[in-house]
Amino acid sequence: MTTAPQPPVAQVLPLNTILESAVVLNWAAFGQSPDGGMVRVEYHVGADLSVEYLKIWSATSRGYLSLVCDYAVAVHRPNGAGARFVNGFHSRDLGRFLDSILMNQNLFSHRGLANRNVLIQVNPPTEEQTAEAQQRVTEALSLASTPPRLARAPKSAAHQGPQWREANA
Repeated sequence: MTTAPQPPVAQVLPLNTILESAVVLNWAAFGQSPDGGMVRVEYHVGADLSVEYLKIWSATSRGYLSLVCDYAVAVHRPNGAGARFVNGFHSRDLGRFLDSILMNQNLFSHRGLANRNVLIQVNPPTEEQTAEAQQRVTEALSLASTPPRLARAPKSAAHQGPQWREANA
């Protein structure tokens, strides 16, 4: 039994927005004060228009950058896929968010061009932005946790056994 990659869902969320929301919800993990600093998210769009890797940087109010983590998709780093935190930073929640987001890239849209980098800058969030981020992440994770439905394909003369395909939601 095999399944085809899950096609995009009708309601596609912008990748930049969901990544920004993940940062906002984990603001304290970056060692930032509630009213200072900035976080940069940088990701690389590969030739197939999928995100190949992502880096998150914490910036002080003076502009000094410190790498927080990098994330490589399994295809591009077979022995060490996932989030790798450095420089004393660690957030299990952020790592899980990144796993869910990057393993389900088909649920999100981005405007990145092939073989280009995209940069997102996140400033200290307000309470309202934090509430909106929580709502977006909850919505996105519910989409990501919905398993693909399988349906039987009609038998063909060339294939006698059951063949499975993914049914569109």
